Amino acid sequence: MKVSLQELEELLDYSPVICKMDPLSSIYLKNIELVDDDRFLVELDEPNFFHPPKRYLVKYPAQKLRKRFQVVELVHNPLTSEINPYLPENLDFIRQNCITNRTVSKYIKEYILKSSIQPNSIVLILVDGLSYEDVRDLECHIVPVFIDSASLTRESFPIITDKGFLPTYFVKQGFELLGFNYWDIEKTELSSNIFCCFSSEQVIPVDSFENILQFPSIKNKHRIFIQIVTMGLDQWTHKNYESPPIKTFINRITERIEKLSEIIPKPGYIFVISDHGILWKDKHQFQVIENKSKKPNPQMRYYCKNEVGRTGIPIGKEDNYWLLEYPYIRRNFRKNEWGCHGGLSFQESFVPLIIVEVK
Repeated sequence: MKVSLQELEELLDYSPVICKMDPLSSIYLKNIELVDDDRFLVELDEPNFFHPPKRYLVKYPAQKLRKRFQVVELVHNPLTSEINPYLPENLDFIRQNCITNRTVSKYIKEYILKSSIQPNSIVLILVDGLSYEDVRDLECHIVPVFIDSASLTRESFPIITDKGFLPTYFVKQGFELLGFNYWDIEKTELSSNIFCCFSSEQVIPVDSFENILQFPSIKNKHRIFIQIVTMGLDQWTHKNYESPPIKTFINRITERIEKLSEIIPKPGYIFVISDHGILWKDKHQFQVIENKSKKPNPQMRYYCKNEVGRTGIPIGKEDNYWLLEYPYIRRNFRKNEWGCHGGLSFQESFVPLIIVEVK
């Protein structure tokens, strides 16, 4: 039987329920205890066990308890703006039940190993600024990834690449490396971290995607791992007087994937992932907090370590960043700013992993 979130709440008032559901939906439920069948059986069959007045949600499939309790399927999408109030108090649970920027490279490796094809090409495209929310309706395989860090490029991209874990693994499997980098010299240190296992000869500077599509040796390779760093929607958040062309940019992504699919050695995989999403200023009602640090131009959505007046959610090694919850910001938007990132929200902290199999 399929039920809504409200119907499940009502059922839990009367009896434990076995529920097939997205684990993240459980954080929307009030006063529940999430249990598996083995643990719950021990409690149920212990004659001296005192059963407190709890609402038990039993993890699906719970084969041992199916004759005792009702089995339902929850129809609910947890990944919407409605999750924002629940994020701060459920970070550990989200980390345990989501792919994160800390685990995505291993997920990609295992995804390829479990697939039915032996790829001759693997492409990893790193996009600077793209929310899961912005692409969720694309007709392709998209996996949500939680950014378990400050939602900043300098923090998230090095975590995603995991010190070159993925390309290094495939080099050992006989793949050649080839990298394409959009960024200018101001981001050389970050680029070095992202391409840490590539030699300087293996990373090609480009100023457009056409440069990549026209690169002569891609078609002639037998087994190749290609890593591409490209601009995303982040470029419209800072110092841009034109409104962000979100739909146009997303259409461009799909077009580039299609064109890239035509030239890479087949069969292969293309993976597209972002470092962070974006809160767009015209889509949200923000609340400016008191500027206790007295900085004339503070960061919008986070505090740095040792900054005076810091507040929010500490995260990172030695609590290097304190992230603001939704919908708080530290100052008003300037005229040439269309969005912000760095804090904790559905829009900033959930990004897409787009997976395309090329046959």
